[in-house]
Amino acid sequence: MLARLVPLGEGPSISIDRSILLIGRHPDCDVRVRSPKVSRRHCLLALVSDRLVIRDLASTNGVRVNGKRVQESALVPRDEVTIGDVRFQLVVDGSVEPEQGGKEPRLAPSAAADPPPRPAGASGPASEDEEEATDQDSDESSAEYSPDGTSP
Repeated sequence: MLARLVPLGEGPSISIDRSILLIGRHPDCDVRVRSPKVSRRHCLLALVSDRLVIRDLASTNGVRVNGKRVQESALVPRDEVTIGDVRFQLVVDGSVEPEQGGKEPRLAPSAAADPPPRPAGASGPASEDEEEATDQDSDESSAEYSPDGTSP
């Protein structure tokens, strides 16, 4: 499942690229959100049996799904998720993606095409792009998110 949280305001999208993502301000979090309203270990996103679930980790300012504060909730495309004071919309595969500035949503771009098949007996990466992707996949550093769109 290709999914991401798209900000309903400024800032980068959060790719949901692991089965469990810890979100908060702490350096050990998979996704660091720099907002004073976000707890050190605020919530987690987990892929459970092809469903995406969000769980509040006893944060001070809570997690809201479509405006309702929740302890745990299964998410569906286009759900509005608020973590502390930062709002996102869930986009899955080709679901509808919000436009910046609160305008009507537009269709999300489709996923990139699969790479061409590798020749029989080939070893190592098929291209430099694949090699870079492999290096990025093995990087265990956390992503950082700043709601105002500035680099941390």
